[in-house]
Amino acid sequence: MSATEQRSPYDYLVQLERKCRVASPGLPVAEAQHQQWSGVLFKLAGYEMVAAMSEVAEIGDMLPVAHLPGVKPWVLGLANMRGNLLPIIDLRRYLFASAAPTAEAGRVLVVKQDGSLIGLRVDAVIGMRHFLETQRTGDTPTLPDPLDVYVVEGFVDQGLVKPVFSIRRLVNNPAFQDAAL
Repeated sequence: MSATEQRSPYDYLVQLERKCRVASPGLPVAEAQHQQWSGVLFKLAGYEMVAAMSEVAEIGDMLPVAHLPGVKPWVLGLANMRGNLLPIIDLRRYLFASAAPTAEAGRVLVVKQDGSLIGLRVDAVIGMRHFLETQRTGDTPTLPDPLDVYVVEGFVDQGLVKPVFSIRRLVNNPAFQDAAL
């Protein structure tokens, strides 16, 4: 092309693109994304466990409850959560037949079961935890029988195994569903 010839803007951009492609080092290679498992870390009777986020609809403070006649002692009663009636179950009392000290208010894990909400009172909720699939282990720490029944696996976190408590297994247990005296 001579100096007297004018190039169109389009030709100029095409030539510029070619030069850029030759000079560019290429796009960075996308790293493989690691699958994460998310859960809620909670404390019950001195044990730390994690429940799958997919099994927990909400986390809240302990609510005032209306006591119900003719139910087992681990059913604390009904609570009103934003207009929804919510049965509150004392998970410690259900599993260990012992209530939390009255000074401990605890927290409530709200779970959905067949379209209904159920509140599980636990001693404390520590927070959300995210684990990589590579941290998953079939090994679980030694737990007392009432807890061990509901632990399905674990995740290694800083050298310790956090047991995974299956809420689904709990709410599908016929003994849990039989709350009447």
